[in-house]
Amino acid sequence: MELASGLATTMRPMSSGLGFYVTKEIASVLLPGVVVLTELTVLAAKVAQVDIGSLWKSLGSITGAGLVLLVILGVSGAYVIGYLTRELGFMTLLMTDKLLDRFPTRRRTVSPSDWVLVRRFFGDRFTDDLVTLHPVLRHLDRELNERESQPDVAVPPVQGSGVRKGDVTHSTTVFTYNKNWLRQYAPLLGIEHMEIEVNILLSTLSPVGLLAGNILVASNVPLWLKIAFVPITGLICYAILKSAIRVKRAEPWAALLHLGFDMAMRTAQSMYPTAITTGGANS
Repeated sequence: MELASGLATTMRPMSSGLGFYVTKEIASVLLPGVVVLTELTVLAAKVAQVDIGSLWKSLGSITGAGLVLLVILGVSGAYVIGYLTRELGFMTLLMTDKLLDRFPTRRRTVSPSDWVLVRRFFGDRFTDDLVTLHPVLRHLDRELNERESQPDVAVPPVQGSGVRKGDVTHSTTVFTYNKNWLRQYAPLLGIEHMEIEVNILLSTLSPVGLLAGNILVASNVPLWLKIAFVPITGLICYAILKSAIRVKRAEPWAALLHLGFDMAMRTAQSMYPTAITTGGANS
């Protein structure tokens, strides 16, 4: 029984992680890849002056082993195209984020870090206990003390995990630790939905751009509507990028905050009377 219980405990985070990965790949790679592949097919047919209806009819007439091979090739091609589409989206996000940081309005010489907000929200005593349980967070206080000891030095924009943006290695390490802890020990507080949202948003950029290309080249809409669709597409892509940047920057902060929530909830649950705890679990 103990062995079975241990195996179940081990397999639960593994299955959860696998489910998250499959969901992310389907939503942000395979489905956008199918859309892009379809758009490219329509665009290529129009450029080659091939009747798209006849093309679909020819594909629909394939049966047996040919149909299986066509499905395999279609799914494989869609996955590869979707993967490249998502990578292109992340490259665009990185370049856009760097470009926006060049504007003076985006620079902050004085700004409370996420760690300051955590201390204000939970209190110093609770936060010290949190650091005791999670020693990887102790560097956040060190970084904060270094900032306060140099108040006249301009501080770059704050990374979500509470350290300077230039300290990429430590920032990523803290974020990864928080995310993995929540995924394994507090899945209801996990931030996987934010990661999936970023991936989906970025994977829609290419389909939106190709849709504009299809309307400009392969459709018979009036010229004025084609011209109007160009800035509309630009605004849509800009809105998608802004949303992706917002969620991406909020991920480390959410992971840090939810780590505090996890400890607060566990502490509160351990202090509740047994009758109340049992009643809450059964209700």
